[in-house]
Amino acid sequence: AQYEGEFEVPGVFLNAGENSLRATVVDGGGNESEFSNEIILFFDRQEPTVEDFEVTNGPNLDVRIPEFTATISDGGSGLDLERTELTVGEVVVPFEFDEESNLLSATFEEELPDDEYIATLSVFDLSGNETVAEYEFSIDVDPVDRPQFTLTGFTSLNRVVLAGTGEERTTISVFL
Repeated sequence: AQYEGEFEVPGVFLNAGENSLRATVVDGGGNESEFSNEIILFFDRQEPTVEDFEVTNGPNLDVRIPEFTATISDGGSGLDLERTELTVGEVVVPFEFDEESNLLSATFEEELPDDEYIATLSVFDLSGNETVAEYEFSIDVDPVDRPQFTLTGFTSLNRVVLAGTGEERTTISVFL
């Protein structure tokens, strides 16, 4: 210790997991003090795990209120559920977490219009490590207009050529 009793011990290496730090003082005469108060630190550089992040019945939905599930876990300091967040665009989606199954589940609280979306799940642990997972999905609920087509020609072997238009992101089927 310095003249004012202050000291610094640089380069104390921590082990992964829980670390208990205590100190003693030895004076010039070799007398050693009792241990100081214990400081417990948890060293964790392992990121949380996110698996099976998805929208129920996705990625192409025919409902306006999506439901999400994911399995989340952390092998280090434990999950920080208060910092963990699920968003769709700028909207934060409230979630529930089952500790036994590690299942996160959430339901969007309002109807979304037909469009393409990205859901972002940011999972934190108690040491501040973060894992981010994204899921792209679309909502197509509005009825589609029927396709418009015309006969544009004949080919050999009893085949015809059709041309026409339909709505984007749809599949057009022709029936005989």
